[in-house]
Amino acid sequence: MIGRIFEQTRGMLVCIATRCPTSSEAIARVVIEGSINLMYLSIKGNNSTLVGFFDSWVSEQRKKLTEWKQREIGHDHDSQIISMIDERLGLLSDYDAFLEQMVLACNITRKPHKEVWPKSLFERFSELGRENDYYTSYHRLSGSSHISGEDTLSWLLALNADEQAKHKIGKEAVAYSVMMSRIASLFFVDALHACCIAHGYESPEKFNNIKRTLIHSVGEIAGEAGVPK
Repeated sequence: MIGRIFEQTRGMLVCIATRCPTSSEAIARVVIEGSINLMYLSIKGNNSTLVGFFDSWVSEQRKKLTEWKQREIGHDHDSQIISMIDERLGLLSDYDAFLEQMVLACNITRKPHKEVWPKSLFERFSELGRENDYYTSYHRLSGSSHISGEDTLSWLLALNADEQAKHKIGKEAVAYSVMMSRIASLFFVDALHACCIAHGYESPEKFNNIKRTLIHSVGEIAGEAGVPK
């Protein structure tokens, strides 16, 4: 999971470097969600939680595939599509068998995933004591990831502005994307720290130095990004 989140973090920063700021915001949301998941597993979880994390995904995939299969029955080309759905359902059975082997080999208590893995991401934020981060960081990035009306409305409002005002708005938007990429990087560092502690490797000062640098860099650009003083 660390490798996967690191890959997304690098992609986010590449978007900043290649002047694709709104794309960086969409990836930043992925970085934050992945980091919260890793933090939850490291801080609140145990072996049963990890299995619940996997079971939750398998269960949700099976539910969606079964719904899709039911919708296709009686439609044109249903046999071809249903065959592909059945193949995917078979793969999920392979995942189930692998998880069962893991549980037996590692003597893990397998609990219903709803008991050990909160389905709602907000619940995971909340149990980690980071509800404010959900609203100020994760939710604020939804505009780019969902292509919502926010940026289009801002563009429409700016149409009648003079060139100086448009330049200011654009500059602020880019600074905001840069700031959010730094905040997302902070989440990744927190997740790494939590994972290290969970596995018995503690080097808090090293992580604190990185965090101080990132926090300082967020503060440096906050004004340009339109954050109220």
